[in-house]
Amino acid sequence: SIAPAPANEDLLSWMKDYRQNLVRMNTKPWNSRTHGHRWVNTYVSKEAAEAYKNSGVLPEGSLVVKESFENQEGKSSEVAGPLYMMLKGKVADSPWTGGWKYAMTWEKPVGGNPENLQAPVTWLPGDPHLNSCMKCHNHFKSADFLGGVPEEVLAP
Repeated sequence: SIAPAPANEDLLSWMKDYRQNLVRMNTKPWNSRTHGHRWVNTYVSKEAAEAYKNSGVLPEGSLVVKESFENQEGKSSEVAGPLYMMLKGKVADSPWTGGWKYAMTWEKPVGGNPENLQAPVTWLPGDPHLNSCMKCHNHFKSADFLGGVPEEVLAP
């Protein structure tokens, strides 16, 4: 079973080893228009991987992490963009988001970024900067608020 969700302050430490502890859902990065035209990889809790692939409802405690890389002439660069995170809590605690909590962190924002960030940021659940995440993900309500991975790069 999935571990109980941590407190907001502990989210970043809980997800720090996401590449080792979660399942990568795509075979190669793809360009995500809605994440600042950055190239992204999506990682999901092991127990939630099948539900994610099938656009099903992920179990409570599921973690979804999307790492991003800046675009460089139509390809993914090595320059890290924001790290996005969604954590599935109790639907009753947040019915508007299907129970999902959002967070984002970016240690080294690049100049001219679409978010106009000048310095490192960490936005934890409840931060008003994350309202745009919730608003966009609400378009995917029928797929547990998740946009998924394009079929051509979906891991088998």
